[in-house]
Amino acid sequence: MTISLEVEGLGVAGAAAEIVRDVSLSVEGGRPFTILGETGSGKSLLAQAIMGVLPEGLLTDGRITLNGERIDQLPLAERRAFWGRKLALLPQEPWLALDPSMQSGAQLAEVYRFLLGRSWNRSREEARADLAALGLADADRRWPHQLSGGMAQRVAFAA
Repeated sequence: MTISLEVEGLGVAGAAAEIVRDVSLSVEGGRPFTILGETGSGKSLLAQAIMGVLPEGLLTDGRITLNGERIDQLPLAERRAFWGRKLALLPQEPWLALDPSMQSGAQLAEVYRFLLGRSWNRSREEARADLAALGLADADRRWPHQLSGGMAQRVAFAA
């Protein structure tokens, strides 16, 4: 199944002002999508609005659909079911996406173990294979603070 994300007329507003205005975009699953803009232009708020995790006090309008299903009106608990499965966000600071108390390979293995229900041994094997495919075979036993920014971003992407 190809995942598609549609955003139509999305806005983000606080009590005093509209912060993001009338954003529309379409993203095809399996294809990278990058949001570029000046500092303070609302890139992070746009991503947070799509994920459903805006800071308290901010509201959205517009429409967000994932595979034809409207998700912008779903309660957060239901929206969370999409996280890491159909919808993911790779932050600008990749180390914020990684657990500092876990080695890189173990973090990636958790995806296979808990999201896909695989055995721990198979999960570790698949995690090592993914890291190797990203040129990170030696990162398996490294802690997030031991990774460069680019390496951390690739580990977060793999997870």
